[in-house]
Amino acid sequence: MSIFDNPLVKLQKQCKKAAQDENLSKELRSFYEREMPKPDALIKDLKLTSIDFETTGLNFQEDVVLSMGGISLDSGRIDFSTSFHKILSVDPKKIKSNAAVINQITPEQLIDGATPHKAFMELMDKLSGGLVLTHCKVIESTFLRNALKIPDKYPLPMVFLDTMAIEKYLLSHRGSYKPDDVRLNKIRERRGLPAYEAHNALADSLATAEVFLAQLHDIFGKNPHILKKVYKLCC
Repeated sequence: MSIFDNPLVKLQKQCKKAAQDENLSKELRSFYEREMPKPDALIKDLKLTSIDFETTGLNFQEDVVLSMGGISLDSGRIDFSTSFHKILSVDPKKIKSNAAVINQITPEQLIDGATPHKAFMELMDKLSGGLVLTHCKVIESTFLRNALKIPDKYPLPMVFLDTMAIEKYLLSHRGSYKPDDVRLNKIRERRGLPAYEAHNALADSLATAEVFLAQLHDIFGKNPHILKKVYKLCC
């Protein structure tokens, strides 16, 4: 077994163990029963969804998700027909004034938003067993885990890829890494990609997907994009 396989094989074993844990709800266990991507599979042949959350802040114990957005990639191309954007129903008292200004989501939108648990379960149904693309995976993975009360001893039943981690790898190998250089807008600016509306979950998920395709080209060129090699850059 290649050294590249180890993290993905470990992930698969942990998911199988979670699927047998009766302390998890039957709904959650069904997500863990899904087959995980094979390490040697090509990225273009796998289900891949880019997601983004807009939140009230980054305190995982106190802050909440205001909106979620995403878009899928199919055969190495962005499929705009798969895009989604949901504003969640949140108690207005939990909204910090600065978060309201940044995200431009009104109290009325939050009151009429989707029920959080239902929205997160639907998202799990969409993502589990596939690849999930994020920019700074700890944010989306932690809020998703907390929302569904998934124990820390189990991973989420999906493979996370992270454009922030990949960009850090690229810059470090060029000897030019600075923390500010891996912000999404900075990465796009360096590559000449257009600026999108900031702090919109759908726009940011699209922006992340475009960056990912550019990064794959930078690293692999026309060579095959094999999951285990891409995943290693994100660990």
